[in-house]
Amino acid sequence: CGSGCGVVMIAVIVVTTMYNATIVA
Repeated sequence: CGSGCGVVMIAVIVVTTMYNATIVA
């Protein structure tokens, strides 16, 4: 895990959550 890995992981989780919310909505 290199520099900014935590930020990338959080970004992926946020995008996935927003995507799922859009599908449900």
